[in-house]
Amino acid sequence: MHSDTGSFRFSLARDAGSNGRFLQVTRVRPEPWALVTQVFLADGLVGKRVRVSASVNTEDLEEGAGAGPMVMLQAVGGRVIGHRQVTLARGPGWRREVAEIEIAAGTHQVEIALLVEGGGTVGFDDIEAVVLPAGGH
Repeated sequence: MHSDTGSFRFSLARDAGSNGRFLQVTRVRPEPWALVTQVFLADGLVGKRVRVSASVNTEDLEEGAGAGPMVMLQAVGGRVIGHRQVTLARGPGWRREVAEIEIAAGTHQVEIALLVEGGGTVGFDDIEAVVLPAGGH
């Protein structure tokens, strides 16, 4: 079950290692995961690449938990036809991670997300999503 909207608290916070204010996500009730998402149509993007990058602070995650950027490609009706995610385990300080995928034929929409799996608190900062040329960087 992933439908309890009160299981995670989302807030803006500051710390010495961030670039100003950052998104802080804390699990407050048992729920396996949470997503912060943005969805856009894939019209004219087949063959191009989508890259999502974020600085992630996992110092306050519980053992076994993880967090990071994610990109999902969906066909009409929501069927997943492609998926990339990077999940960082608990570790020191801010670390930058990237999830990137080529937009496949049949993609109707692209979902970019920040993923939290498990308990504790995670920070996300300097989030960037870009569409790159086919095969390009």
